[in-house]
Amino acid sequence: MVHRVPRTIPTAGLTVALTFTGAFVSDGNTPCATDSLELRRGTGRRLVALDEVPTPLLAECYADYAALAALGAYDPDWEDRTRPY
Repeated sequence: MVHRVPRTIPTAGLTVALTFTGAFVSDGNTPCATDSLELRRGTGRRLVALDEVPTPLLAECYADYAALAALGAYDPDWEDRTRPY
């Protein structure tokens, strides 16, 4: 299961989402992993090409993604550990 944390940037006409696996509400022991950084036009479904995103905004989004990923240690078996079944 993949969960999405969206952030709307109205001035850029974009929605940025950090996606992750695992439980939506964790008891603190549920493994999860960062999945992707998505940039979409408005609130739509169309992904935006990176060259269409202003460089400072892309850098800020990537920094947020990297900060989230840095909160946990890398686990080479993350896919097996985050499967719900």
